[in-house]
Amino acid sequence: MKKTRAMWLINHTTLRKFEAAQFKAAGIDEIYTPKSFPYDEGNLSANVEYSLDSDLSITEEELEILNAQNWYESPSAESWEIANRHFDIVFVPFFLDQLKSVTLNFRGIIVLRVFGHAAGQTYSQLIYQYSGERLVRQIKSLGRRFWFGAGYEHLYQIEQNFLASRNCFLPVGLSTTDRSSEWTGECRKILFVCPRIASSSHFGSVFNDFLINFGEFPYTIGGAQPIHVDNPNVIGFVSREEHERNMREHRVMFYHSQQPNHIHYHPFEAVAAGMPLIFMANGLLDRMGGVGLPGRCKSISEAKQKIRKILSGDQNLINSIRASQGALLAAIKAENCAPAWQSSFKKILSELQILKNEETDKSHSKKKKIAIIFPKTEKEIDFQVAKILANTIFTGSKLSKSYAEVIFLYPERNEYEECDFIDLHKDIKCRSFNWKKLSSSEAKRAMRYSGHEGWEPTEANYLTVDDGIRQIQDCDLWLVVSDLVDKPLLPIRPTVHFIYDHPKRQSENALIPEEKSRLNTIRAAEKILVTTQSTFDKAAQYAGVPTKDIIKLPYLMLPPANTSQPDITPYYFILDVGTQQRLKKALQILEFFYAELDGSLQCLILAQHRPQLLDDAIFLQKTKDNIHWRKSPDLNIYDKLIAKCAFIWNMDSSDMGMIIPMRAANAAIPTISIDTPAAREIASHAPLDQAWMTDASPRAMAQALKSMEDSYPTYKRRPPTTENSQIDDIEMISMEYWRAIQECL
Repeated sequence: MKKTRAMWLINHTTLRKFEAAQFKAAGIDEIYTPKSFPYDEGNLSANVEYSLDSDLSITEEELEILNAQNWYESPSAESWEIANRHFDIVFVPFFLDQLKSVTLNFRGIIVLRVFGHAAGQTYSQLIYQYSGERLVRQIKSLGRRFWFGAGYEHLYQIEQNFLASRNCFLPVGLSTTDRSSEWTGECRKILFVCPRIASSSHFGSVFNDFLINFGEFPYTIGGAQPIHVDNPNVIGFVSREEHERNMREHRVMFYHSQQPNHIHYHPFEAVAAGMPLIFMANGLLDRMGGVGLPGRCKSISEAKQKIRKILSGDQNLINSIRASQGALLAAIKAENCAPAWQSSFKKILSELQILKNEETDKSHSKKKKIAIIFPKTEKEIDFQVAKILANTIFTGSKLSKSYAEVIFLYPERNEYEECDFIDLHKDIKCRSFNWKKLSSSEAKRAMRYSGHEGWEPTEANYLTVDDGIRQIQDCDLWLVVSDLVDKPLLPIRPTVHFIYDHPKRQSENALIPEEKSRLNTIRAAEKILVTTQSTFDKAAQYAGVPTKDIIKLPYLMLPPANTSQPDITPYYFILDVGTQQRLKKALQILEFFYAELDGSLQCLILAQHRPQLLDDAIFLQKTKDNIHWRKSPDLNIYDKLIAKCAFIWNMDSSDMGMIIPMRAANAAIPTISIDTPAAREIASHAPLDQAWMTDASPRAMAQALKSMEDSYPTYKRRPPTTENSQIDDIEMISMEYWRAIQECL
């Protein structure tokens, strides 16, 4: 029978000993723990333990891989493959990056191990605040594979339903020995534990309050101090032996916290050591048997009075507190915690068995639907890119045998005809849509109706896609082509943006509201897909997207071109232009090219719509006579037009501006391109006959264009790449794109 193994992805020193014993009592003898942790203030009570490794019946090579991982951030795909092969349950603390990684990658039972927050805070709120709807959706999608492992019985009552409904009570316990008989109290001081005084505003305030209220008494301040505190009574981190001596010899401990949902370990350690504990009322200790105890105080003045008596040697009060405070240990003793642990483990293991007995998890067998959303943009290339992207993702899903359904959505406008979609794969469905704007209150209401009870709007307006079919809620992922959406999509489903032109603009303080909203839209996305390092850097540095949320993918490729070349003398070149602003400059360049430099080749513009600038009265008739426009044709005609041209003039400065030059390279047609980092990067990985043009004055650029006209016959006519190798490249790229989509799903 396969052993049940657990990963306890926590490094808390005191907690480990107690919980490992509870696991073994439940029949889980193999437990893995991390061998590193972030050296930050959230882990001052952490350490690494290797002793549990000897019980693991996995290979040394696999254990070495697991031990090399940073389980708090981004473990490798290989380590998750090992974890999924050998382990059934993962216990994860409330570190949000760690929780995201576990929920995305682990296929067994996930237990979120929590011990309460300060009053007014809940785990539900913190997830929404720092990770947004994306992590909430992910937790909900886990269904019965997810458990809210609350350390205190009441914690679930203040949480939202997506956590509260999955509650399993795993009481916090303490593996300790009763040493109350060894207490001497010979050190006539208060022992007050307050870590991180100089590095945490909260503990700094706690320390100052202690000095104000109890500074008249002799005292010792325990707790690790990452930053030195200029006070001789602050002893900082000490060895275990010195810590136990302090517990044995100090006369009294004061515990200040009145938090109803969280408590520290040191009050229990003091009780176990036999030291009198003076504590404030209305905190979590009240729930654990503290009401009515002589050490409980309703006010600071009452606490000072009792501490003064204890320091003065009032044996009646000392004996009364010591004799009664043992009741506080009852709630955390292993024998008293065991029934709740066994009951919760019974539920967890029962769910685990059901999952094992199912032939296929429904969430994995269901065919995924991916919506490719092409927004209305000013760039002609966007429509072509959106179709190439849809084909690439569909091909990748098919090759991986996932067989996802891809839906192509385009703005509901009259100028799109059936022939415009002929180059989409026949199994990709097309839908027209309109954007629908929602106010923040409308958005909040819509999210509540969709089951997202904790979501709160952060923008004034949101967008939904009105496609006449449930606002594309039938799709599992929304992939928006470009960043040209000035309001965030309502986060009912995960949203991803494919970005290939993200220019760095002015500082954020000077941004117009629409641009700020656009940046917020990008930051809220599940992931950002890019194809060049240049756009990767801009998305990170300008848009402020965390680098872990940006996926760099290979450059998109079209299917192999029809590379037969007619034996004719070219009479035109093809202008590939991006934005209207670029087109305006291109026409100015052509004015110099024809009027001053006597350019002889005609210029053909392939675009979805006829450029209105061609009718501008400022251009000479000679220029207009040499410029021709043709609606973007299907690929077969497109290839024939390329094969007959002299060269490609690429004025599109976006990453996707190199698609046409790469298509032309298959027909051994050279290109002259605007010189950009992205274009240089792409050209370095592609077999292009490439000349470069500096983005300068129209006259200087016209001279570069004229040089290309004069020299294009001298460019090496490289034999086209074979069709089979191109197909192999497309299949490899498609698989990479599909893996990125799966990561977002």
